[in-house]
Amino acid sequence: MGLMRRQTMTGTATTKKSKSLSDRWNAVLCDDRVQTIHRYGRSIGLIGDESLAKHLAFAEELTSALPDFAGRALDFGAGAGLIGLALQMMWVDAEVWWLDRRAKSVRAVKWAAGFFPEVDAQRVVLRDLKPRSTGSSLPLMDIAVGRSVGDRSTILPLARDLVCVGGIVALSARSVVGSTRSDTQTGFSEVKGLVPTHIAPGIDAWVRTGPVEKLDG
Repeated sequence: MGLMRRQTMTGTATTKKSKSLSDRWNAVLCDDRVQTIHRYGRSIGLIGDESLAKHLAFAEELTSALPDFAGRALDFGAGAGLIGLALQMMWVDAEVWWLDRRAKSVRAVKWAAGFFPEVDAQRVVLRDLKPRSTGSSLPLMDIAVGRSVGDRSTILPLARDLVCVGGIVALSARSVVGSTRSDTQTGFSEVKGLVPTHIAPGIDAWVRTGPVEKLDG
């Protein structure tokens, strides 16, 4: 299932819908479980010295741009898992997965998932992004999101292989590692199987084109 149709919804919400989204985000930020996970993530070094609102700004931008998303989403480089948990709270009909190569992170996300009956801990996966990595397998995603990831020239081809044709790879434009902000789109628009697209000003995004099989040898 691709996201191009859903992207047409960007900016079309009514004032009433926008207010509803704003109210729901306030509820996420005020949720005791979310605040507890944020404090715990900071205490064990999985979240930096930043406010909860700042940490979740990327997820807020995503859900504002794609308010009715109901597919399969992946939070990769999950850290303490808060981005994915916030997405699950806002995208109530979505199926959110978490991926991280660090056992410390996976333990933290599984612990956090225990606060949310709607989250299946089996969707928290320990493995590298590389398709041939050992560890649990993943189904193809409709969207793969990363807030703070490594060198994009390395990350993008790997993230691409986790999404279906028509799916989206979305990275925070506010955390660019391995490149300057000015070359983010031009430098990475040449990744085979990914075409740059626009979701929101704070998000760098690409659409996956075919075929589904791994494009690089």
